[in-house]
Amino acid sequence: MDVQTFLRLFVDSFALSRTNAFAFSPDDKVWDIYDAQQRWNLGDMLQLEWFQHELERVYGLRESFENRDVTLADLFRAAS
Repeated sequence: MDVQTFLRLFVDSFALSRTNAFAFSPDDKVWDIYDAQQRWNLGDMLQLEWFQHELERVYGLRESFENRDVTLADLFRAAS
């Protein structure tokens, strides 16, 4: 697995532009990104649920996102 594929899956799940995929830091927390989208009134498009589904479908990784401190790096390591 490569980081580019992982980041594409992430930005697609969050309905973000693929051109911004590498703007994220490994230390970025998934919940912080989700919360930022909510502050911009983008509405809940079930981003976390879709990302969760895609992580399991593509990498076999089950993530509940109960831990609000989980980072992109944590998930990338777990999926590798």
